[in-house]
Amino acid sequence: MLKLFKTLKINLTIFQKLLIGIIALLILNIIVAYVGIISANKLEKTSNILLKESNKNSNLQNLKLNFNELLMPANDYLIHGNKVEILNFKKLDDIVKIQLKKSISFEDNHFNEHFLEEIEDILFEVEKLSNSIFELEEPIGNNEGAIMMEVMDGIVLDAQKKIDVLIASSSSLVSTYTSNNQITNTTATRIIISVLCIIIIFLLVGGYYYVKEITRPIKNLTSIAQKVTSVNSKSEFKKIPTQNDEIDNFSNLFNNMIRVLSDNTVSKDYMNSVLNKIKESLIITNLEEKLSLSINLH
Repeated sequence: MLKLFKTLKINLTIFQKLLIGIIALLILNIIVAYVGIISANKLEKTSNILLKESNKNSNLQNLKLNFNELLMPANDYLIHGNKVEILNFKKLDDIVKIQLKKSISFEDNHFNEHFLEEIEDILFEVEKLSNSIFELEEPIGNNEGAIMMEVMDGIVLDAQKKIDVLIASSSSLVSTYTSNNQITNTTATRIIISVLCIIIIFLLVGGYYYVKEITRPIKNLTSIAQKVTSVNSKSEFKKIPTQNDEIDNFSNLFNNMIRVLSDNTVSKDYMNSVLNKIKESLIITNLEEKLSLSINLH
């Protein structure tokens, strides 16, 4: 980024550079937060759908099982003639009705709703045939009862096939949403990891260049200070290219100050050399005791 600014000849202060870096980090963090929020919302939505479909699937499985059990009381009545089978049928019938209503409440697909309506009609036929069998005075070995049982077997089998279609549809939805959840998790994880890697690289590279930008003018000041304290105090001070930031400006001001001092002051060695050459001199003053003439007698 700093090289880009140099290429575009954009001069920024240290504060501006740091501000740009902070803004860039904030943007990257916002991206991470945004991806996390969107992913969480999607996961919550699909999780609710998965829960609903799982409950619907479980209810359909129980409905299929109990629908098949509806045949047992009438069949046992034809075999044993025990009236207790009438109560057993009513209990199973109530359970199937509750499960069927529950399945209808879960369903929001028009095609599946039509299937459930057909299953409801089949249940009504099973109730009608079972009651007819229970009304037989001599159920054991009754041919009419056997015929009605065969009809019941056929329509219950048809109901089970329809329930299987509904179960397959629900299972397909569960599989689809589970796959979508996995894709969402994978995508979000990849994006977050990528952004975090970018943040780490940005911090490392940006930190390196920022430190370099700060230490470069400091090294320049150190070099100038060394020249000032050296014997060759009149060394030429070169102006180092500036980025117009705070430290660079101070470095150049310091450099200029040393240059001015170098041009307008006399070194200690120079003064000593002058004094050493003075062996003897005649000093003439006027009446006001002001220096008028100095003659070297050497």
